[in-house]
Amino acid sequence: MTFRYTLLFFFFFSYQALSFEFACKFEEVYIDGNTQQGLILIKKNKLRYEYNDKNLFTIIHKDDITTISKNNNRKQVDIYQEENNLISHLINITKDFPNLKEEYNINNFKIVVENSSLNNFIKRVGILSDELNLSIYFQNCRTREILDLYFQHNPYFRFSLS
Repeated sequence: MTFRYTLLFFFFFSYQALSFEFACKFEEVYIDGNTQQGLILIKKNKLRYEYNDKNLFTIIHKDDITTISKNNNRKQVDIYQEENNLISHLINITKDFPNLKEEYNINNFKIVVENSSLNNFIKRVGILSDELNLSIYFQNCRTREILDLYFQHNPYFRFSLS
């Protein structure tokens, strides 16, 4: 799997110590101009990062296990178990919450964090490395109760941000 979706775990775990529940739209912007949009749900110790593109995937983290399913085949669920990658570095960074630094340098990754002045959430995360350069923007973030049923692949339940 590529590193492109590993960044997202940073946001989720930043808020795991709190009882906040967030739902946001996200947009990933790559250095070559490509973009991907989707939905992120965050609940204490749980995360759902879902791309809108049917040819991409949905990532769910709960009970310290990260799983991935393709959006066009939700019945096939794989466990993501790579060690020493960007996900593990981002999880370690979240230990600084609520006093996150604006910049982290871990191995060959430079991670830049920008907080929103409109809500208690991150506005942008930038990732710079030899392998990956992108920004993830969080938009229309809302604090609201999110039921546990949204943090599973099967059965799959669609979440509406409206």
